[in-house]
Formats: sequence, structure tokens, C-alpha cells
Amino acid sequence: LTSGDAMELGAAWVDQVDQAEAHLRVKDPPKALIVSVFEDGKTRYASEIELLRPEKPSWTPAQLRELGQRCKAKGVALYGALDLFHWVALGKASADDLLAKQPELMEVNLQRSCNEQEEGRFASPWNPKVRELLLQLVGEVAMQLDMLDGLVLNCRLTPSELLGYSDPARVEFILAQSLAPIDLLLDTDEPEEKRYAEEWYR
Repeated sequence: LTSGDAMELGAAWVDQVDQAEAHLRVKDPPKALIVSVFEDGKTRYASEIELLRPEKPSWTPAQLRELGQRCKAKGVALYGALDLFHWVALGKASADDLLAKQPELMEVNLQRSCNEQEEGRFASPWNPKVRELLLQLVGEVAMQLDMLDGLVLNCRLTPSELLGYSDPARVEFILAQSLAPIDLLLDTDEPEEKRYAEEWYR
């Protein structure tokens, strides 16, 4: 499911298991509950993936399994939400966050930054290590959180900043288009070059 699909379901978003329990106690519970599984670059449970493991988990898989049973008894679907690329939230950037310690994982703009004052920091979907970490995460979620009825995936980068200038993004573009982004010109009169430039800067 996308975030839009989840809203159409009339789902309630919760950060903690006890919040979910409160929704189940009311006379007319929501059609679905969505609990955060991966947010700000960290799992909400004690992941086996070291780089994605939080210092203080919000809940355990056992707690979520119990919640899943109560949801089923009430006829309420239970979904897990994963914000895949927004690894550092607005106002939480620091020298200790993962993208500060490993800046090569971050997607950047032309100035080689993320403009974190607007929305925070985003991991690069073109970076092989980011992709590998997310593949591990999906596998772990499938194995450990099988009580979920489905997943809500947020796969966006920031809409307020022009990203796509990291080295992995440039390599992917060169492989796909046989053209280096640095060679793209916005003021060219050549239609093909304009098309490439518009695709890159979009």
C-alpha cells in the first residue's frame, strides 16, 4: 500500500503499541491500524541489522504479534509502515546520525548537501549499500513480522529540493542514458539534449 491507499482505508496511524490498543477499545474501531516499523533510518524494534538498529526499541515483535491477534478478533487490519529513504528527520540532523557518519549513503543536490534545514536528510536510492540494507530490512520484516496484513511504503525523496547529484545516481544515469549528467546543458537548442536535461533535472 502507498500512504494514499492507507488514508483511503480510514486507517489510524500509531507510533506505539499502547496507542493501537486504545484504538481497539473504542466502540467503533478504525478499519485498519498502521504501526511504524522503519522510520528516521531506524527500525522500531530490535533489528538484527546493526546499522538500522535503534538504541531504544519502541516495541518487540512479540508485542506486535499480540496486537495482531487482537486486531484480528476485532476485524481490524494491521499494517506496518516503512519510510524507506527519509533517514534523518527535520531538526534531528547531528554529527552522530548515520548519514553524517557515512555521508556517501546520502542523496545530495548540486551543492553536495541535502538542504537538511527544509526536511532533513535522505538516503540515496541509487547507492548499492542503501539498497542492500533495505533488502535485508524487507527480508527481516517478512520473517519476523508475519503478523502484519501488509505494508505501507513511503519511497519518496524530498519534493522541496532537487536531489540526484550523488555519485551513484550519476553512474546509474550514465548506464541508462550513455551520457554523463555533467554534460547536460539547459540552454541547448538540441531537442535530444533538452530531453535528457529535463529528465535529469526533473
